[in-house]
Amino acid sequence: MEAPFLPNSNHYRTLGMTENNERNLTLAGCYFNPKIEEIDIEVDGVECVLFPLSMETYLPNWTGSDGRTASEICPNDSLRSVTCEIPEGTGYR
Repeated sequence: MEAPFLPNSNHYRTLGMTENNERNLTLAGCYFNPKIEEIDIEVDGVECVLFPLSMETYLPNWTGSDGRTASEICPNDSLRSVTCEIPEGTGYR
């Protein structure tokens, strides 16, 4: 992962709360398979269930907090993100 998606250098914070009290994890990067049904994410060895409509592909001119565009972050591919629900009892150290 790269800025602006790079997590805090001390740890990966996976206890984000939403308005529905769901614990979600969003991952972004290059070379993500655009077919969400072919992506598997595990947290502590337990499947992190993907939200079916969470796959996002950023336009090449999208600009991150560090000023770089999606095409600069992923020069040979599309920048994508996907979100899953963290399994109960996992993800916090």
